[in-house]
Amino acid sequence: PIWDDRRSLLLWVDCPGKKFWQYDVTTKECSCYELPEEPGSFALTKEEGVYLLAIGNAFRRWSPVEGFIGEPIRVPEAALNDG
Repeated sequence: PIWDDRRSLLLWVDCPGKKFWQYDVTTKECSCYELPEEPGSFALTKEEGVYLLAIGNAFRRWSPVEGFIGEPIRVPEAALNDG
């Protein structure tokens, strides 16, 4: 899990379930977002609400609101699952 202190969110991924989860400690709401492939890991970015996902063999910027943003950065023959 990752703590997003800018938005007071606890974030995590369910790799085999292909899901991105967020828990808002302020509202006590838990949200789940379906992903098209198994995520390997993710990180916060400077853009609020936008995350960097390692998914498949690529890095992708992603937002629960906008979905995938821009083109993927592909890493052929790599397993991006070590966080």
